[in-house]
Amino acid sequence: MGSSSEVSGIIRKLKKFTNDPKAYYILWKYAPHLLPKSGIESFQDLKDAYACFNPVGYTEQFCDSWLDLDEGAQKAVRWLKNMLHQSQMIKLYDSLFKRALEGDDKACKSLLQVSKELFADVDKKKDDLEALLKGFTIPEEENEDEDKEGGD
Repeated sequence: MGSSSEVSGIIRKLKKFTNDPKAYYILWKYAPHLLPKSGIESFQDLKDAYACFNPVGYTEQFCDSWLDLDEGAQKAVRWLKNMLHQSQMIKLYDSLFKRALEGDDKACKSLLQVSKELFADVDKKKDDLEALLKGFTIPEEENEDEDKEGGD
C-alpha cells in the first residue's frame, strides 16, 4: 500500500469522477491494496468498513451495475487502470533494465520497446512544446546599463 497521502490523493481523484460509495467500490474491485483500511476481502467487509454504504443497503450486484451504466464510474475505472498500468510499466522497466545490464540481449530489446511506451507522453509533450515554439523568437532584453545611460 502507498503512503496515506498517496492513497488519499487516489481517492480524491476517483471522487472527482463519481461519489464516495462508487469510489471505494472501484478501489476495492480493482486495487484493494490501496484502500485506506486493511483486511477488506469481501463486499460485506467493504460495507462494514465505510459508512457511505450504510444505511442505503447496497448489494454487490447493484454496485457492479455502476461499472456498466455509470459514465462517471467508467471514467474512474479507466483512470485507475491507467495509473495501475503505469505503475506496472515502471516495475517492468526496472526489471528489464537490471537484466539488460547483466547482459541479457532479449531484455535489452524489450527494454527499448517498454521505454517507448513508458516515456511516450514525455516525448509527446516535448514535441508539442517544440511545435508550439517553432518560429517563435524571444526578443533579447536590452542591457539595463544602456537604458540608464540613455535616459540622462
